[in-house]
Amino acid sequence: MTAAANATTTANPADPTTLHGQADACFRAGDFEGALRSLHALLRQRPEAASAWQDLAIVLHNLGATRVNAHVPGAAIHPLRLALAIDPALAPARAALAEALFGEGRRLVDVGRHDEAVALYTRAAAIQPDRHDIRYYAMFAHLWRDDYAAAWDPEVWRRVYCAVSPRLWDGQSDVGDMLVTHENGLGDLLQFVRCLPDLAGRFGRILLRTNARCLPLLRNPHLRLFGGALDDRITVLGPDEEVAYDRHCELFGLFMATGLTPRTLTTRPPYLAVAEPLTEAWAAVLDAHAAGRRLRVGLSWGALGGGTNPRTVDAAALRPLLDRFPEVLFVGLQADEAKAGLFAGPSADNLLDLGVRDIAATAAVIANVDVVVAADSGLAHLAGALGTEVWLLLGRLCDWRWHLAGTSSDWYPRARLFRQEADGDWSAPVAAVESALRRRTDPP
Repeated sequence: MTAAANATTTANPADPTTLHGQADACFRAGDFEGALRSLHALLRQRPEAASAWQDLAIVLHNLGATRVNAHVPGAAIHPLRLALAIDPALAPARAALAEALFGEGRRLVDVGRHDEAVALYTRAAAIQPDRHDIRYYAMFAHLWRDDYAAAWDPEVWRRVYCAVSPRLWDGQSDVGDMLVTHENGLGDLLQFVRCLPDLAGRFGRILLRTNARCLPLLRNPHLRLFGGALDDRITVLGPDEEVAYDRHCELFGLFMATGLTPRTLTTRPPYLAVAEPLTEAWAAVLDAHAAGRRLRVGLSWGALGGGTNPRTVDAAALRPLLDRFPEVLFVGLQADEAKAGLFAGPSADNLLDLGVRDIAATAAVIANVDVVVAADSGLAHLAGALGTEVWLLLGRLCDWRWHLAGTSSDWYPRARLFRQEADGDWSAPVAAVESALRRRTDPP
C-alpha cells in the first residue's frame, strides 16, 4: 500500500469514506490490488454504494490488463450491472458496461464461442446503439453463425454508419458516379465483386478503386468479369487515382447497405473467365506433362504471411498424397516462398511445378485442372470465381465466410470444406481429402 493511502487510513481505516479515499489513492499510484482490497472492504459495509461498484469494475479492468489471468475475464461486467441496478442514471457505469460487454464479446469470438459473443454484443448495442465498432464486430459474429439477416441490416447501416459519413451510400438511392473502394486482398475482391451486377442498375458509373495487389486482376486483358457485361460501366482506379464522385461505399459494405447475401445474388459462379487462347495454351502444357494421368489436381497450401498465418497448411501433411495417388497429376500452384515446402522431400514424377506467377496464367491453369486443393487464400477464391471445383482446408477457428460447421459454401457452389478437428493439426482434413480423392480414382 502506498504512503498516501496509509495516511488516508490512519484516522479510521474502517470508515467507508476513508476506504473509498484509500482505494482512490491506491488506484492513482498503480496499486490495483490495494484498491481492490479497500473497495471490497467498503462494499461489505455499504453494498448499496453504486459508485463503489463502478470503481470496483474500473479496478478489475485495469488489473486484468496488467496481470495475465489475474481475474475471471469479463469480471468488470457484474459490478457494473450492480451499480446500474442501484442507480440507473449513473452514466459512466453505462458507458463502462457497454465497453466491458464489447471487450468480453471480442474475447469469446477469439476462442470460438460465437453464440455467447452475440449475446454480449447485443447487450452492449442496447446500451450504446449508435456505436459503429460494436455493430461492426457483432456483424462478424453473426456471419460466423450464418445469420445474414442479423449481420447485414440496412436499417443499422443507415442509422449508424451513414450518420458518421454523409457521402456514404445509403443503400437505397440511385447514384450517378458511385465510388466503390476495396483495400483488402484478392480473395475478398473476388468474393464480394459478385454483387456489382445486382447493383449496377442503381449507379450511372461504378468507379472501382483498389490496391496494387488487386489491380493486376482487374486490368488484365486475359481476364474478364461477368462476361464483359459491365465493361463499359466499371472504371478501375489505382489506390492513388483521385476522381470526382457522388457517393462512396466500401465493396464489402455494399452487402450491409443493401441486405444482399450470397443466397440472393443473381450472379453465380463462374463469373470470372480466362481468354480462350490462354486457356488452350495452358491446356496443351498440362497435356504434355500429364503422362497419361487423367485426373489433375491443383495444390496450394500457403496463405498470406506463410507459416505465421494459421490458415497456412503444413506442406508436409500434403506430401503423402503424392505417394498414394501416383495416377494423379498434382499441379503446384504455390508461387511464393512457401513453395519449397512441398518440394523439400524426394522428387515425385506426378508433381508438376510450372513456375507460374502471373494472375492470368494461374487462372488459366486452374481452369484446366479438375479440382484445386487449397488453404483459405486468395487462390481458393480465384478457383471459386472461375467455377472450378475447390476443396478448402480450414483451421478449426476458420474465417467467418466459411461459418462454424458444414462441408459446403454458400459463396461457391463447387467448394467443399474440410475442417480441422484440433488447432494446428491438419491430419483430419487431409485424411478426408485423401478419401475424397480415392472415390475419384477408384473404378466404379
